[in-house]
Amino acid sequence: MSAWPSGLRQPDVGFEEEIYFPQIKNDFESGHVQSRPKATVAKRRWDLTFSLLPPVEYGYLETHFLANQGGTFSWTHPISAVTYTARYGMNSIKPRVMKRDLRTVSVLLEQVS
Repeated sequence: MSAWPSGLRQPDVGFEEEIYFPQIKNDFESGHVQSRPKATVAKRRWDLTFSLLPPVEYGYLETHFLANQGGTFSWTHPISAVTYTARYGMNSIKPRVMKRDLRTVSVLLEQVS
């Protein structure tokens, strides 16, 4: 299994973190709702933002995305230091060119296990 690129800096402080635990809900005409968990385990999602990446660091991210999209990789949470098996939760990356050769980009990671 691949690992998160070591040459890429930590994401910006203030990145979003989500605990996702889907449910199945049935609404009845009487106004009652019946629900149950759709999965047996909650998963985590992280929306990471990297500001003003120089070309080399952006290259690490782009190469990793292209090589691992659809697969899994290990990623270590920058605050808790817990290592997760993760995957990209989106089909594309869309960098924004902020200054000459500097890009800002967000990526969504999803916990696999």
